[in-house]
Amino acid sequence: MLNGKVVPGSTVAIVGAGPIGLAALLTARFYSPAQIILIDLDDRRLEVARRLGATQTINSADGKAAETVKTLTAGRGVDTAIEAVGVPGLAGLRAERDTVFSLARSQSLSDASARKLVRELDLLEARLT
Repeated sequence: MLNGKVVPGSTVAIVGAGPIGLAALLTARFYSPAQIILIDLDDRRLEVARRLGATQTINSADGKAAETVKTLTAGRGVDTAIEAVGVPGLAGLRAERDTVFSLARSQSLSDASARKLVRELDLLEARLT
């Protein structure tokens, strides 16, 4: 949270609502962001995220998570993007990776960091196939 500069009033997107993503959600709440948006493929996990304090949840199965986030944030995007995907199904991996890349603003996740994350997820996908 410190590296992502989560501060009161900021907007946070967490991709992945598994144990790590939910832990990130609970931790982010300590910093009082205005919005915490959870993105996942599993509606049951998203319901848990809502109960734990996510202000919005997005099911990314349709591949339009980035568009939805932009709508929720009036086109600004998020201040901090947290990747907590783990090892989902391969179809979801690419969609969620693309979401992280397109949501992050330069002050929260540098372009170089985003590209590194994309490469790491591509390598993970290659190992799983």
